[in-house]
Amino acid sequence: MNEEYDEYWDKIEAGPYGPRYFDPYGKQISLRDWVKIREKKFQDNSLLNLKATVGNHEVSTVWLGLDHSWNPEGPPLYWGPWCSR
Repeated sequence: MNEEYDEYWDKIEAGPYGPRYFDPYGKQISLRDWVKIREKKFQDNSLLNLKATVGNHEVSTVWLGLDHSWNPEGPPLYWGPWCSR
């Protein structure tokens, strides 16, 4: 891989609303670190934090690692709900 791509993967970047990538504990991380954590958590099935059954639906909280917040003044949103039947 050339150095230009290494710089892209390793820098800690802020998007238009602030930092973009976070570990499960809220620490800002690089894209490379996000991918490493994501791969490990996918392999050991630990992307889910909380799980509950509501009627015939399963509701979970899933670590996204990407800031999904649309509020530049609010906290980052890097955990999200997941519902399935």
